Amino acid sequence: MKRFIRLPIMVILLIFVFSSKAFAACDDGSYTALGSYNGVMAYSNSPYTGTGNGDCQCVEYIKRFHDLESYSLGNGYAVCGTLAASHSFDYRTNGDSNYKPRVGDVLCFDYGQYGHVGVIYEVGNDNVMMIDQNRSSTSATIKLSLTKANGQYTIGGFGSYVATGWSSDSNFIPTNAQTAIQARVDSIGDTYIGTATDNNPPHWYNEDPTTFVVQDFSGGDWGELAIAYNEGDDTA
Repeated sequence: MKRFIRLPIMVILLIFVFSSKAFAACDDGSYTALGSYNGVMAYSNSPYTGTGNGDCQCVEYIKRFHDLESYSLGNGYAVCGTLAASHSFDYRTNGDSNYKPRVGDVLCFDYGQYGHVGVIYEVGNDNVMMIDQNRSSTSATIKLSLTKANGQYTIGGFGSYVATGWSSDSNFIPTNAQTAIQARVDSIGDTYIGTATDNNPPHWYNEDPTTFVVQDFSGGDWGELAIAYNEGDDTA
């Protein structure tokens, strides 16, 4: 004979509430917004900041930023390698790459059990700015040093966290670059520049010491007929 245990309604409700919270989305409106880049908001993981608990983990931000919410990317330290191995990102080893980091790149760190990961949203001559989650309960951005020696770029860490490398998505174009390119297209007029096709989307152009976005037109290659986006003054 089966025996059933009756639980009070209040207990059942409490179980439901805590179960729902455990699986809540980080952007469900119950977390404090700390800042955004390219339209993707970063949230505080308080009161679990810096731990493996809580919904707003560092990896969670990467998933939303690059539309990979249905994929497993591993812990923070492993994300860059996973993106390169399974999602066609280009991996650059910190201190052993002649490719300057660019906005939108995913930056990984090693330390402790989980490591850390964030997104580069600004690149200067001697520093990069990173946006992330679960590093601080009050700020989603941090400035990290950027040095170049013997043609190789090195990004500094923070605290005990050491930057190991970054992964680049060649298809990622910042919205401000897209806006600037479109504004230039509109100002020149289609009769002059022709029409961009699906075969010629905006893409990154790497030429040391800078990296910028180029939009080719009418099948042209860079240097023939194109519009370049200048990140320094946010114009094309």
